[in-house]
Amino acid sequence: MRDQLWPGVKWEYHFVHAVVRDPHELKTIEAQGIKLHPFHKILDALSQRKSDSFSGSAGGDLAEIVSYYKSFDSKK
Repeated sequence: MRDQLWPGVKWEYHFVHAVVRDPHELKTIEAQGIKLHPFHKILDALSQRKSDSFSGSAGGDLAEIVSYYKSFDSKK
């Protein structure tokens, strides 16, 4: 269906993961051409937002929450 709607588009596959039981799982997934993204790195990137930045994206609220948590946690 995707190829019918958008012919000629080169698709990428990404997998966000936390801790896995068996590290071979990630190797197997990556061997299929899927790009891996550890969840902690995504949360870290969200927490690095500049105070003057604005996000109108669907994940913007989550980014605000993570940024707030990170700034609150660092004041302890």
